[in-house]
Amino acid sequence: MTDPAPSSVWTRQRPQPARRAPGVDQYVAAALAVADTEGLDAVSMRRVAGDLGSGTATLYRYITNRDELLDLMIDAVQGEDPLPDDTDSTRDAGSTGDTDGTGDADGTGDAGSTGDADGGGDADGGGDAGSTRDADGGGDADGTGDADGAGDADGAGDADGTGDAGSTGDADGGGDAGSAGDWRAGLAAVAHALRATLLRHPWLAGELTGRPSLGPNSLRRSEAALRAAVALTPDITLASQALSTVRAYVLGSVAGQQAALLAEQRSGLTKEQWQHSQGPYITQILAAGEHPMLARRIHEAEEPDPDNDFTFGLNCILDGLATHFNR
Repeated sequence: MTDPAPSSVWTRQRPQPARRAPGVDQYVAAALAVADTEGLDAVSMRRVAGDLGSGTATLYRYITNRDELLDLMIDAVQGEDPLPDDTDSTRDAGSTGDTDGTGDADGTGDAGSTGDADGGGDADGGGDAGSTRDADGGGDADGTGDADGAGDADGAGDADGTGDAGSTGDADGGGDAGSAGDWRAGLAAVAHALRATLLRHPWLAGELTGRPSLGPNSLRRSEAALRAAVALTPDITLASQALSTVRAYVLGSVAGQQAALLAEQRSGLTKEQWQHSQGPYITQILAAGEHPMLARRIHEAEEPDPDNDFTFGLNCILDGLATHFNR
């Protein structure tokens, strides 16, 4: 006989906290404060309970273990910012979620929300009915194919999103899921939002490279990101791969920026101070003439700030996707 699967953190019913006692949102917020300032290793059930003046046993009534606490932390930070397409977002900046643990009626959580008590998405959290691709791989601007599945002879969609009769979609599954500006702006917004979240929470990057987070905020963010990618290609497999490429770039870029900050903290030297300390050695090395390209890099190249550096790299990624999908 196989053991029953453990219950999900997102479906378990939680007791209501006693009057003036901390609840799940308060425990998660306390854990985030520790992780952001001292690192994830400093987060423990005893530490979090102690910071709120609560007994550890009381915390265990709401959150089963540290892994469950970490799941809640990840989902909370995923809800801090409005989704890229939330033009009418009702999130309150700095909120840790509704006191009753439920989502807002419009389907958007408050910033920092830990999600609905039952872990379920809102009624509008699913994909659009028109998100399917045509049999020939082409799609219209709204993600749905025409009845004849045809595109324009020149491969471009009409302004109203319909195709001319007789033309087939792109062989690579690109089709006309959305305009070039739509998909590019959408994926860029996804990338910048992810970067901002990672920079606010240095511990988070390592937790996003394993199993996906399945909390309500994380699911809504994943849905919005996939919707942006499907504007590039209606093929959901290719759209997922394109999105993974963008995410990998963001994770790598942020890792480099965070490593530089960690080096400053560890050494006690700013970047400029470290460069000055290494100046005599580098001058001696370059004087030998064995590294001409490195010499040019040091003497001639400008040093872009992290924001410009990130934007340049992201544009290269998006240019590559545009070329691959003929967009």
